[in-house]
Amino acid sequence: MPFPAPSWRFERDENAREIELWSRASLSLAKRDGSGANGGMEMDWDGWIEQAWAARENAHAPYSKFKVGAVVVTEDGRVFSGCNVENLSYGLTICAERVAVGTAVATGAKRIVAVAVVADTQEPISPCGACRQVLAEFGDPELMLANREAREGFRLSELLPRASTGILDRD
Repeated sequence: MPFPAPSWRFERDENAREIELWSRASLSLAKRDGSGANGGMEMDWDGWIEQAWAARENAHAPYSKFKVGAVVVTEDGRVFSGCNVENLSYGLTICAERVAVGTAVATGAKRIVAVAVVADTQEPISPCGACRQVLAEFGDPELMLANREAREGFRLSELLPRASTGILDRD
């Protein structure tokens, strides 16, 4: 990895101000000279999280009532949103992250550099294992996981180490 993977948390105090609590080196991804991991793209987490909340409103969750919204950002800066789509047969339910990835891929996207996921949970929501594996197919994006009160940032490889190691290794 060319730089330390960032991991940070945002919380709201009693005045609803965002307080940045850094657990590692500060985010260096948006370097304007293009040397950051995302090619120098500005990371618009506030805007992407807002779009994820808007997508969440369209979730089809008549069984669990658990709505999730997601946004994926491609290397060329295009933004795609998704929401979870439940089915009476729970195994056929599609998570918000995979809806957003599928939409991006349908337009020709090959690499995802950022993902925002939101839900009304006690802790910021985290992608399930299946979504982590699907996201890993398209890179090692930065993730911002959020609920109404807090945000946590990770690199996907922090949540899914060894995403492809040992799967198709045939020497």
